[in-house]
Formats: sequence, structure tokens, C-alpha cells
Amino acid sequence: MEMSRKEEFHVLLYYGEDAASKCVREALGAAGITYILIYAGKGTEREYDEYGSVFRTPTLECRGNYFVGIGKIECLFLGGIPPEIRAKYPEASSRY
Repeated sequence: MEMSRKEEFHVLLYYGEDAASKCVREALGAAGITYILIYAGKGTEREYDEYGSVFRTPTLECRGNYFVGIGKIECLFLGGIPPEIRAKYPEASSRY
């Protein structure tokens, strides 16, 4: 799936269905924000339970509704971090 640089997406990292449901419900669902879910899966250096600031995966592969990265994954927000998320996770930063 090709993404134009003009398109803006919010990217959300999660571990497992429970974490995904919680993050989407609390941070994005109520705000009605368009987002892409990045599922890190097993084998990364540490588990993430909050938003990171850097997306270090060199490649993305689209599988169904998910983009699957290879390598260490944190979180990248394109178009800036929504205020609701910045308020809840002040340590998060945006990168374009």
C-alpha cells in the first residue's frame, strides 16, 4: 500500500489485543482520530506500554488491516500527536 507524503496518519503501537483495545478506546476511539495500528509482535527489545517517539523499523509490510514492521518498533505519529494523547503521554514526541 502506497502512502502519499500529503496524507496524514496517526500511528499507534500496541502489544496484544488487550493493550490495543485499551489504547484505541482511551486515546483514539473517543476522539474519532484516523489511525493505523502497528503490531509489534514478539521478539522486540522490550514491551511498550506507552507511546514512544521514534519509528526505527526500516520496512513496513501491510497484512490486512495491519502494518507489520521488522526490527525494533516504537511509535511514529505523522501529522503531529493529537492533543488528547500528548496530554496523557507528555513524553511522546512527533516525527515527520
